Amino acid sequence: GINAEYMGANKTGANLNQNDTVYTLNIPLLAILELAGGIPFINKTVLAGLLKQYHVVHELSVYQILWGYEDGLTKTILPLVGMSPFFGLQTNDTSDYYNYETIQYSGVNHMDMYTWYKSWTGKENLTFWGSDYCNQIKGTDATMFPPKTVQDKDLLWVFIDDISRSAQLSYSETIDYKDIDLYKYYIYPPELENATLNPINAGFYSFGPSGVINLTSVQTAPVFISKPYFLDAPDYLPNVTFVTATPARDDIDTWISIEPFTGTAFKAFKRLQMCAQVTPIDWFPEAKDMPYLLHPIFWAEEGSIVSDNAVNDWKDKVGYPLKVGKIMSYVGVVIGGLMSGVGIALLSYYAMNHNKYQNIKSEKEALINADHQNNRRV
Repeated sequence: GINAEYMGANKTGANLNQNDTVYTLNIPLLAILELAGGIPFINKTVLAGLLKQYHVVHELSVYQILWGYEDGLTKTILPLVGMSPFFGLQTNDTSDYYNYETIQYSGVNHMDMYTWYKSWTGKENLTFWGSDYCNQIKGTDATMFPPKTVQDKDLLWVFIDDISRSAQLSYSETIDYKDIDLYKYYIYPPELENATLNPINAGFYSFGPSGVINLTSVQTAPVFISKPYFLDAPDYLPNVTFVTATPARDDIDTWISIEPFTGTAFKAFKRLQMCAQVTPIDWFPEAKDMPYLLHPIFWAEEGSIVSDNAVNDWKDKVGYPLKVGKIMSYVGVVIGGLMSGVGIALLSYYAMNHNKYQNIKSEKEALINADHQNNRRV
């Protein structure tokens, strides 16, 4: 399930229900103002007159923020600029977006592609991003991975449908979970670097500070994604004030703990913070004196932990055979060592007795020759 924390002008916290309302940024209005940046000033004046009844900050329910809404602005103005009249920051699984077939590889022919996407919502490549590399649909859905890549502690590819892009995970450490070794992975740091530090990210339009992901091309609105509280976003983190104690990294970061022999994610938490970008707009009175800022709207957590039944099932069907196999390999080494020792002992015994036999034989031959010589003298 999804747990979300909402940040509004009048309320904030994780205890709000979906019917509660908060004051938040009017993202469709910000999108229109952004899109209108290139039109002639006289047209901007006309547009400003049409938009004067709408405000940069407005009141919405938690449900509307999460799953979308329609209002006078979205129904009358958004279609004029090619946007849907229904605006939402997250796509509900019941939307038309998910009426297309998604295919993942079974691994029968190529185990290194096990559970990778072949296509997502009917597409084998994306069109949101600025390069062929960035438009690739690479990786799994983060529930399972090709076991060999996990065992080798390689970088793992995942496709994150919430942000319509692929990303890599890097190995951090091995942890114990109910007597099972799991490999723990976090988002590979270069994925969050700007285009100056990581030129590949120019295709993701990452031309601002590191630590935030630009989703403007996906949302058709000035929307950005970061880790909660701007974790690992050095330009923004110093401006964050915590009401309570600073959260532990594992409580607000995205991470996955994977069982390496099956490639199954036993514990996984995805945490993303949705932000809206505000910039001064000189031709729209209400936004003329707005400061440049990246304002968090909410952050959401989606997590899963395998059940005790699944853990016990793994121990019976995977863990026990692995343990037996390991024990038998040790037994094989011991038996092999013993057999080698016995073999060496037998060879030594044979060699000693053979030498002893040869010595006795030589002594007998010497005596026989001596007697023969004596008989000839007589």
